[in-house]
Amino acid sequence: MVYAADAPTQKLAVFAGSAAALVATSALGVLAGSFISQYVSPQALAWVAGVGFIAIGILTIVRASS
Repeated sequence: MVYAADAPTQKLAVFAGSAAALVATSALGVLAGSFISQYVSPQALAWVAGVGFIAIGILTIVRASS
């Protein structure tokens, strides 16, 4: 948003750059996910994701209360 708010910056260039970044990170996520899923069971991935979300939630609550 800072680049788009800058007057001399072309809005289309900012949009193209952010869209390319989203595509690149999504592609990396898909590639990493397909690689990991070959070696780890879906049940284990679900457990790890669940524990990760709970840990992030607890961390968020702890930081908000301090």
